[in-house]
Amino acid sequence: MPFAEDFQIYLQCKRADLPDCIARLTQNANLVSAWACNNGLELNTQKTQGLIFGSAQNLNRINTDTLPQMTINGIAIPFSKSTKNLGMKLTEDLSWISHISAICSRVHGVLNHLRFRTYYLSSSFKKQLVTALILPHFDYACTVYCDLTRYLDLKLARLFNVLIRYNFRLPRDARLAPYIAKLDWLTPEKRRKQKNR
Repeated sequence: MPFAEDFQIYLQCKRADLPDCIARLTQNANLVSAWACNNGLELNTQKTQGLIFGSAQNLNRINTDTLPQMTINGIAIPFSKSTKNLGMKLTEDLSWISHISAICSRVHGVLNHLRFRTYYLSSSFKKQLVTALILPHFDYACTVYCDLTRYLDLKLARLFNVLIRYNFRLPRDARLAPYIAKLDWLTPEKRRKQKNR
């Protein structure tokens, strides 16, 4: 039996109304599960999870152990602190720390492969490689996390600077502005702003 994938239900409520909200989520999920079963599909309850989004202050006041349990077809669904949704790492406080760290890891991974194999290539060819293999990691769903903290924005800016140094084989203390202009690349912050227009 095929599984129904990427099924999501979002409800908004006040902290005091969480038990009622969880009851509505459970009811809706069971209705969808019944519909899926009637149409030859099955919800994968092993991968299903509940996530409460909120500010750090609100989340600190919520004890998920005291909340009613979400169930689908009698199977308890656990509450999670984070999830991956279409390649985006979402945490309950929507801080984007996990997602930006994942971007940094992926970019460094690709860059390490490129460094090993492309030391003697021209800057123009390296630019093409970075444009094709690395910059999409900066761009993917960047409109979602347009409100980054200064710390996370700086983390992406420093990662971007690593790409400039790689492209021109520059030392760490080199002034990068003229090289950025040469490449005609937008910084991560400007890329996000351009996508949000």
